[in-house]
Amino acid sequence: MISFDNVSHRSDSFKDDMKQMRLNLREYICKNFNLENSFRENMPQSDILIDLNKTDDELIQEMNSGCKDRIKKAVKK
Repeated sequence: MISFDNVSHRSDSFKDDMKQMRLNLREYICKNFNLENSFRENMPQSDILIDLNKTDDELIQEMNSGCKDRIKKAVKK
């Protein structure tokens, strides 16, 4: 049995397989939902989907307080 908690039990192709799955998912999302990937420098590889059909108020309402504060600060600047 493979345990993801123990690196020594991972197959040699695990890293490449995970990368390919991530790239395939990114391509699928871009193609089927007409979304574009954002540029991320020094950030972990992850995908964040935002429903752009929502109003600004709805999007801000769903954010945590830290995000809200940073957006308010950026708007003021």
